[in-house]
Amino acid sequence: MVVLASPYHPTDLESPIMPLTPYSDRPQTVFDTLRMIAHDSPDERISVEAFSKGLGRRGYGILMVTLNLPNLIPLPLPLLSFIFGLPLALVALQLLLGRENPWIPPFLLRRGIRKQEILYVCDQAEARYGRFHRWIHPRLPALTRRWGVRVIGFAICLLASMMVLPIPFGNLVLAIPIAILSLGLIERDGLFVILGLVLGVAGLFFNLLLGSSILYGMLVATQHLFG
Repeated sequence: MVVLASPYHPTDLESPIMPLTPYSDRPQTVFDTLRMIAHDSPDERISVEAFSKGLGRRGYGILMVTLNLPNLIPLPLPLLSFIFGLPLALVALQLLLGRENPWIPPFLLRRGIRKQEILYVCDQAEARYGRFHRWIHPRLPALTRRWGVRVIGFAICLLASMMVLPIPFGNLVLAIPIAILSLGLIERDGLFVILGLVLGVAGLFFNLLLGSSILYGMLVATQHLFG
């Protein structure tokens, strides 16, 4: 009797509660994953903890997109980037260190969401997200698995740490690549990850150049005043 080995190899992006099905049969979008979690739940209300476990490291992407949204607004508010940039850096640090799920306060983990509400939100969001989904979809999978996930965590942690510095519009320049990297993680799109890394390097150079120029101008002005 010959036993054929399964071509399936689990990755560290998958949740431990997800069924071991071939890659072609697994959910291709985050909305499919949310629907699967909702349908598989025996309860009418699904806890945040269940969603966190079901999404696996995709949950990091959703959380980082949420924390990054205020920084995408071009408002000259220095505290805005600090308030949201620091938690964003801490979440990305957890991803860099290899945690399977992001840490969420216990009182939030116990909160529940009705199954029908989740399914309704998925349907409405996918209807509006469908056009954009033509541009982002699973490809170059190595960049969103194992070492690729840690690279994404390192990049976002670095960008978010730089974001807290009071550089005019520096948070917006860094928030764009963070959003692209997070979306790449959510949809397992390696091409989006590459684009986010390239824009992230450009954003870092922009902030370093503008920050050093501002610092130099302040030093020159101080010398003129007190020299």
